[in-house]
Amino acid sequence: MPYCRYLRKSRAEIDSEKNGEIDPLARHEAILFELAKRQNLEVAETYREIVSGDTIAARPVMQKLLYEVEQGLWEGVLVMEVERLARGSTLDQGIVAQTFKLTNTKIITPSKTYDPNNEFDEEYFEFGLFMSRREYKAINRRMARGREAAVKEGKYIGTYPPYGYNKIWRDKSPTLEINPEQAEIVKLIYEFYTRDNNRLGYNSIANTLNNMGVPAMRSNEWIASSVKAIMKNPVYIGKLRWHYKKEVKNIINGEVKVTTVTNKEGEYIIADGIHEPIIDIETWEKAQNHVKQIASSPAPLIHGLKNPFAGLIICGVCGKKMVKKPYINKTDQLYCYNRNCENKGVGFKLVEQEILLSLQNWLDDFKLKNKSQDNKNKSDSKNQISVKEKQLDKAFKDKSVLEKQLDKTYSLLEQGIYDTNEFLDRSTVLKKSISELDKKLKGLRQEINTENININNTENYIPKVESILQAYNNISDIEQKNRLMKEILSKIIYTREKRNYRDGINHKFEIKIIPKIR
Repeated sequence: MPYCRYLRKSRAEIDSEKNGEIDPLARHEAILFELAKRQNLEVAETYREIVSGDTIAARPVMQKLLYEVEQGLWEGVLVMEVERLARGSTLDQGIVAQTFKLTNTKIITPSKTYDPNNEFDEEYFEFGLFMSRREYKAINRRMARGREAAVKEGKYIGTYPPYGYNKIWRDKSPTLEINPEQAEIVKLIYEFYTRDNNRLGYNSIANTLNNMGVPAMRSNEWIASSVKAIMKNPVYIGKLRWHYKKEVKNIINGEVKVTTVTNKEGEYIIADGIHEPIIDIETWEKAQNHVKQIASSPAPLIHGLKNPFAGLIICGVCGKKMVKKPYINKTDQLYCYNRNCENKGVGFKLVEQEILLSLQNWLDDFKLKNKSQDNKNKSDSKNQISVKEKQLDKAFKDKSVLEKQLDKTYSLLEQGIYDTNEFLDRSTVLKKSISELDKKLKGLRQEINTENININNTENYIPKVESILQAYNNISDIEQKNRLMKEILSKIIYTREKRNYRDGINHKFEIKIIPKIR
């Protein structure tokens, strides 16, 4: 089998490249080319990891390489150091080590060739990964301390400058320089927000800037959150803020999900910057008083949910969620929050009536289609499930037997009963059979799931929709209505691209419901 090369930059090399040094991947490729030439290795593919990621999940090229190693496509992988394969979490290191060991794939570096099934090489490989992990964490700690020290010295170390500034280097220190045109816009935003008469909110300021044709920093238009960020950033009074937000990792459905949250006051650093402020302290404090008043004022949700379809109604034009807007002495309206969307709003009561009518019509049609699914058909479906579950159980047992046989081939290889060719022939056949069983297991699970859904549709879903429709008008709690609707509906698509005034009618619109039948 042929070999492949895996090229990935270290953090130090990324920094040196920014300073104008030669592309490290090109240098590594040349070194590994000479290595393959000396050892007479046939290199059929070169993988270049362009993105920088601490985990395998963040490195798509590494994911592809591991998949191909699992399939037994490569005799070995040439890499500058074993640490280039996995230096992040111990979980990632374990995945790499196990993948290379089970497939008997060698790791060839300029200093050493690692055979994962050689006891001493395996220990050396695992120890190398362990030490690289420690070094990686130590480097991260040093870099974090260095960044904090730089911020406390007043240096701006952010990647991008905030609106109103340009990032420059002064006396070998990164800092900010006022961008005159943008600075005037910043002052205007603060003036809009803090004036005593006709003070504007975040949305109104964003709309005003867009109408004035003021370009946003890194997007097509101004939005409320952009304005809010400017109002809350102390950089405009000559301060620097660090660790204001942090990433929190949670395991959801077996996967690691990363969310960004704002640290509490006192958990982040505020330091005096060496840059010039744009806003005076008096204006800043006045703005912060307004910000705190808005933050501390009761949100509408505190008084209870007002929209029974909150989170369900989607704009049929732009795809954003639609909201219910209350009016004093007027009918509550449903409208799209996207100011540039041409989808027209309408009285909310009319939308509610149409949703309930559409749901009832859908239910009648659905019941008619499922009428042929009588007790006999249900019984047949359950029999089908029973048969498939037995097939599933047998497939699991067959797979277990094959996996034990595969483990035995490794033992026979270690004992010298199998030579390498015999081992590869036998293990390849076993792996192919296991792969085929995996496909069969997946197919059986899907078939069983489909049969269960069909039974559930007639036995559970239809009665649930019927009971919710009957009870809807008798329920006064809007939050309860919302919970019930989310149990039976995935989403509701609303479209009204133009108004109709014929015969005084001004409420023609379309509603499409997407039931949650799965």
